Amino acid sequence: MATQRKLVFVNNYIYHVYNRGIDERDIYLCKKDYLRFIELLKFYNSNSTKISYSKFIKLSQKDKDKFVQQHDQSGNLIEILAYCLMPNHFHLLLRQSLDGGITKYLSNVANAYAQYFNLKYKRKGTLYQGAFKAVFIESDAQLTHMSRYIHINPVVSSLVELSKLECYPWSSLKYYLNSTGSDFVNSKLVLSYFGSIEKYKNFIYDQIDYGKELEKIKHAINDY
Repeated sequence: MATQRKLVFVNNYIYHVYNRGIDERDIYLCKKDYLRFIELLKFYNSNSTKISYSKFIKLSQKDKDKFVQQHDQSGNLIEILAYCLMPNHFHLLLRQSLDGGITKYLSNVANAYAQYFNLKYKRKGTLYQGAFKAVFIESDAQLTHMSRYIHINPVVSSLVELSKLECYPWSSLKYYLNSTGSDFVNSKLVLSYFGSIEKYKNFIYDQIDYGKELEKIKHAINDY
């Protein structure tokens, strides 16, 4: 029997959502895997999605254009405020837009990616370490700190050097530091607490050393 999730997702509230590969295995093995997951994040954020992404990419360009137009008019399930994909796990900062949006969204994305991964690498069985985890963001301060935690993850996990953080391709940090922003990620909400991109950038770098120490503690207790 499936366990009942204790956290209830409420519209217009924000949640940190995350999951990792089963047995801490890598779930992104190459550039195409990261790109596929990001495409799924974009594709399944619609209340009217009726076909799978694997079927969508096989459509003619005319049918794709028609689908995208209908897709855009149906309303989004969630709003992505930040994300970071790491080799064996992912972090998402989401605001729910429609009832049941986060659960439906994560289910569609995770299932579609697992099917893609298993087919590509000729494996069977679950890809993730159980159901996704979620934490309710209770305050503005928690929101800004969580966005920083997500964005500095590649450095505190020793995946990249500090000097390469802004070049890490699989996070939303680039949208925060780019004045043009993005239709995919809403960076404006978090940035509104800082007044400028430069102040947010300083905020990001301010506690990386602390983040590294925190990461050591989390590994010691087998957490994220």
